[in-house]
Amino acid sequence: MKDSPDGSIALSLRLIKVNEFARHGRLKEAKALLAPNGVPPENPIELETFAGLVTREGDYPRALRLWQTLLQRDPRHAEARRMIDALEVWMARPPWFQFLPVGAGAALLLLVVVAWWTFSGKRPASPVNAPSPLVAAPTTIRPTNGTTPPLAPPTSAPAAAKPKEDPPAVKFQLAPTPRPKK
Repeated sequence: MKDSPDGSIALSLRLIKVNEFARHGRLKEAKALLAPNGVPPENPIELETFAGLVTREGDYPRALRLWQTLLQRDPRHAEARRMIDALEVWMARPPWFQFLPVGAGAALLLLVVVAWWTFSGKRPASPVNAPSPLVAAPTTIRPTNGTTPPLAPPTSAPAAAKPKEDPPAVKFQLAPTPRPKK
């Protein structure tokens, strides 16, 4: 039996109102328009919309029953078959599975923080980049150009605008301590 033109217009207006409620997150009101007494609607279009609302609400066992009812009424309904398969897979997963996206996000955040800390240069000195301790040895240090070295390497006063720089390098050659002649 076909719907009368007045019935299809009423159905279209009701579906428009249901869509408007659903878009604004008012799922209870949308479901109440389709099934005022809680009984699933007879019309396949309304039943599909109602099943979609229940699925969106997260009541998967009830949604699965609604989609199966729709598939019983119309065995060639592709959307009902697809949703039944998806809901069965989703319901077969362990309960902790829902927290995987949150765990992945936390792991990514931790990775970004560790990378920033590692490459920002704000880390304590490690044995590789720490200054070497002075070693006392019985040797005399002589510059390679034949002059006497100063007690401390020369330093220049840094300019106020320039960042602090390392003092200029001076090349030294280690020579053995001369032995006294007998």
